[in-house]
Amino acid sequence: MKENKKMVLERWKKFAKEHNLELNPDIDIDLKAETCIQYNGACPCLIKWRLSCPCKEALDDIKEADACYCMVFRKKGKTIDFTEHSKMTKKVREKLGIGKKS
Repeated sequence: MKENKKMVLERWKKFAKEHNLELNPDIDIDLKAETCIQYNGACPCLIKWRLSCPCKEALDDIKEADACYCMVFRKKGKTIDFTEHSKMTKKVREKLGIGKKS
């Protein structure tokens, strides 16, 4: 059964609750959910590399930068430090070889 937006948001809320996180109110969460659905449940920002959302790397991202790569999840009550988030996303892109010139 293909998920709909309500199902994705419920799954994300459950994950957030289980890990003492919250869905980020500062982004268009509906758009992220729609992208996730469009790509068969993949991470809305790293569709080719992270094949499910929440992805297994999300908690590592959050430990490092208070939010996951896509900023869907963040530590409860935390404002995202964009300098730290930018450093983390750069490391992720380098690790995955995104943007690397051939």
